[in-house]
Amino acid sequence: MYYGKKIYILFIFAIFLLSCIFLKSSSSQSYELNKNLIYFQDIFKGILLEDRDKWSVVCEENNENNCILAQFLETKGDAIHIVSLVNIITDESANYIRIIIKKISNEGQIPGDVYIISKDKELIYKIKQTQCIDGQCEFIEQITPEFMSMLQDDNDFIIGVSFQDLDINIGILVSGTEFGYLYSKIEQ
Repeated sequence: MYYGKKIYILFIFAIFLLSCIFLKSSSSQSYELNKNLIYFQDIFKGILLEDRDKWSVVCEENNENNCILAQFLETKGDAIHIVSLVNIITDESANYIRIIIKKISNEGQIPGDVYIISKDKELIYKIKQTQCIDGQCEFIEQITPEFMSMLQDDNDFIIGVSFQDLDINIGILVSGTEFGYLYSKIEQ
């Protein structure tokens, strides 16, 4: 009876250990953390400086003075499944919003128009598409002072994505919580 209990405990421990190994090796569509190193599909390698709510401050691996704000989003619907990365990039004289949209389902369909919209729908800006490669499209636009003021007040906003081929419009809610605090970290 004593050995049976020991074997049972070892068996449970082995199953727990194996499940941890398999779950750790499974990949996700957002980002992977490895001792604060961030890799986003081998495009960017940096260090996670701080993480609050849904926003993260990510700095270049060897240059903590060059940082961006990042938020990963995933949207699933009946007709489409997309993963988005929202970056706020600060330059000496301007701020930019960069949105990378990767479609997971309905291959071959690319986003048409992308808008950023304040939650109260008073501010609406169309974002220019810069490139689209293998179902991954990048949109970038300078942020106006009005929109930046709204963001620094920790207000949520919406990314509106139009898939004209499918006659579908999708709204993705971007959390503004903790934006003002983290923006002050990259602005310095």
